[in-house]
Amino acid sequence: MKKNYIILVMLFATYLVNAQFDLSGTITDSKTNETLPNASVYIPGLNRGTTADDNGKYLLKNIPAGKYIVKFSFLSYSDLVKEISYDKGKISLDAQLDPESPVCLHQVVITAGTYSTQDETAIKIETLDKKDIEGFGGVSLIKDIARIPGIDAISKGNGIATPIIRGLSTTNILVLNNGVKMQNFQFSVNHPYLIDEFGVERIEIVKGPASLLFGSNAVGGALNMIKESPALKNKYKSDFNVIFNSNTQGYVTNAGIKASPGNMFFGLRAGTKNHRDYTDGNNNIVPNSRFNEKSIKFFTGISKDNFVSKFFMDYNMMKLGLTVPPAIKLFTDNSRKNEFWYQDLSNILISSKNILYINNFRNEININFQTNNRKLYENPNSSEVFNTVDMLLNTWTYEAKTTKKIGDHNLIAAFQGLSQKNQNSDVPEHVLPDFVLNDYAVMGLFQLNYYKIFHSQLGLRYDARHIVIPKQENIKTDIDKYFKNISYSAGFTVDLNKHFLLRANLASGYRTPSIAELSQDGGHGARYEIGNPDLSPQRNYEGDLSIHFHNPKIKFEFSTFYNKINHYIFLSPTKDTSANGLPVFRYLQTDATLYGYEANTGFFPANWINISIAYNYLNAQKNNGEYLPLIPQNKLRANVSTIHKLKNKVFKTIELDIDGLYAFAQNKHDAFETDTPAYKIFNFSLSQEINFKGQQMKLNFKLNNIFDTIYIDHISTLKGLGYYNIGRNINIGLKIIFNGDI
Repeated sequence: MKKNYIILVMLFATYLVNAQFDLSGTITDSKTNETLPNASVYIPGLNRGTTADDNGKYLLKNIPAGKYIVKFSFLSYSDLVKEISYDKGKISLDAQLDPESPVCLHQVVITAGTYSTQDETAIKIETLDKKDIEGFGGVSLIKDIARIPGIDAISKGNGIATPIIRGLSTTNILVLNNGVKMQNFQFSVNHPYLIDEFGVERIEIVKGPASLLFGSNAVGGALNMIKESPALKNKYKSDFNVIFNSNTQGYVTNAGIKASPGNMFFGLRAGTKNHRDYTDGNNNIVPNSRFNEKSIKFFTGISKDNFVSKFFMDYNMMKLGLTVPPAIKLFTDNSRKNEFWYQDLSNILISSKNILYINNFRNEININFQTNNRKLYENPNSSEVFNTVDMLLNTWTYEAKTTKKIGDHNLIAAFQGLSQKNQNSDVPEHVLPDFVLNDYAVMGLFQLNYYKIFHSQLGLRYDARHIVIPKQENIKTDIDKYFKNISYSAGFTVDLNKHFLLRANLASGYRTPSIAELSQDGGHGARYEIGNPDLSPQRNYEGDLSIHFHNPKIKFEFSTFYNKINHYIFLSPTKDTSANGLPVFRYLQTDATLYGYEANTGFFPANWINISIAYNYLNAQKNNGEYLPLIPQNKLRANVSTIHKLKNKVFKTIELDIDGLYAFAQNKHDAFETDTPAYKIFNFSLSQEINFKGQQMKLNFKLNNIFDTIYIDHISTLKGLGYYNIGRNINIGLKIIFNGDI
């Protein structure tokens, strides 16, 4: 019997190895039919790719049986995505690439649970690629992302920014680093996420409830920072980037190298940011808005036959000055050094992602560890600097997921968990108490595809959370809480024809009260905050509807949503003061409703020019008619961009971009906020691609806030101190790329 068992195992293993196929074809220009040498072919699900030879031909060998997304790309051409499904033997797949176009519905996205294209997902997913991120020219990644309609950022200067998705922020949304939920004490708008743009391939943005995919804290949506892809097989690629910002006298540098020898791949990247205090449109220096960042990122892995294993390690460090009343009077110079009243933050993320393909099953095991240390250095007596906050948050997350291909459909099932512990050092302030938190969840998702024009998605999720906060300073009795919840999502996408797409989705989300909301009883910044251990979980129901139309000359998109939240949790000021004179704020609950829309129109009078106009509207109110706090202004955006391919051996392409923003006055706000006037700002950018003796380079020149406009955004936390947003800023950047065969 034992012998027969061994034989069966060997036969099965042999089948797995032999159930493979080869993929080959030719890549050409769709207009001229000329071949495209060195165009790339990449299968995201396998981390495997290659380049076309001098005749535009490519070959990928030993692909395990299954169904995959294949991505074809070439410089100055739009990406092309095709789907393949095969068992064994050989398959031929040619690709004709179109010259770069501002309209692309076939970008590969993974946030929805598996690799798919944008037009196949029932959940609306916005994407920003590396080119977009590099082109913004700001000094903060989160504030740059806020240029997308429906996305904003609560900020305290340049270094501290928290994203808002359709009016919800902090513990109501999630930020993910390559699919891993960031754990950065994000209960406060003064606590930024420890993540930067270095090594980010693209950003995927889910607008609306994402609890089905991620669990608690995703009632408003999610931002997923996708890491750069490995180098193609037997290739290496490296780059060096340096940027100078005039307003902050700031320097940004980062460099990376990656290579894929044989079936192995690895990469290393390091970067720094160094900024002085910024100057607003009044030519006033905003004291202690300086910040410094450092990061080191490493990845390695193997892709062989039907197995892919990836290992990532990120280290991020930030020192962020705090523009708060006690600090303002202490600053007399504009240096780069963080001296006092600053946050000293560090985060280490270690991640292991493993995929095994067996027939039409894609099986994943992912394990992640994250340790976040948050310190605060003050100078309350103007005589000495000392550490008043020192918290260490350790988090383990794990996931087992399988995806089954059933014809043209996907069935996804997953088990997910989280184990978290916070520990305070012996320092004066415990902003959050010591606590232990554990999550467990099971999720099922059906993705149904019919005739390549109708795509639907049905999902159900069960979550359980256990929070233990032992008795300690400011915690009079133990807090031991269990929370349970069921989330769901149902939606569809219809490609009515090659020009028109309709998408609708109905989803529920939930959020358990945060540790701060349950337990806080003490000073936090310039106020005294009191939690409530009897708070109920938030529950929301949102409906989304969007349409997309495009032809060679015009594009139009319209998305609308209605979000009903039961037991919305918010921090509200009271008329009381603490023993040391701080105003007292309490966490309260009420039902709330948020609704709005985003509209975007693009015009393409020629293949080298793109004109776009976008507007977003948002209304957010409690059930008693009062408005919610920290709701951004409605905004109108306009952009004109051109790209020219030059017939020059050295200067390849030149791009010009002019954009403007008009923010409408905000007078629909919380009773404790004040009106914010309208403002308008304009930006300009110019970039040039250069190929000098085979060396690739890119020069960027950007001028943000051209007219040095004096303005304040409604959700700037510096508004009450009388400081405005950043004035004119000139951004000059150089990128040098090296690549070749190993």
